[in-house]
Amino acid sequence: MADTKISGMTAATTLAGADIFPIVQSAANKSSTLGLVRDYVLGTTSQVTGSDFTTTSTSLVNITGLTFAASANALYEVDALLRIQNSGTNAIQFAIAYSAAGATGTFFFAGNQTATTSVSQMSALGVANGSFYATVATTNFVALIHGIVVTGANAGNITAQTIHATSGTTTVYIGSRMSVRQLA
Repeated sequence: MADTKISGMTAATTLAGADIFPIVQSAANKSSTLGLVRDYVLGTTSQVTGSDFTTTSTSLVNITGLTFAASANALYEVDALLRIQNSGTNAIQFAIAYSAAGATGTFFFAGNQTATTSVSQMSALGVANGSFYATVATTNFVALIHGIVVTGANAGNITAQTIHATSGTTTVYIGSRMSVRQLA
């Protein structure tokens, strides 16, 4: 293939994650995909897919689909956007957990308590936040989670969790997502 000036190339239209382009890495010409660059910049995103996640549990449970396999001895940024609903007026709470021993982390939680009231609070890794979300029955709300996980000597899973304060059903809708990006 002959070399072509970039200005002489046909412009790309819609880009896809599998599209390949050239890069220079450690003084060597290599190829990469748009997907690899996206994951490096934005992190890996997982979503609730297939069907809405529902639970009546009054103990913390993993939200199906919102899990990330993490390496040992690493620093991760975690960002989640959850579209939620409560079947009653008993509050919903959230947490970010790590499945292996030795990890630490701190998280900021924010979201709707009612249609006109929002709440926010900090919480530690694996601990349900103290604020109560979605205290109006059968109304769609949003919850945001942002924080850091520092893994210890053990690889494990970073997972978004929820708990229903007393009775009722918590729904986390399809499309709710969690993005995790390794910082160090």
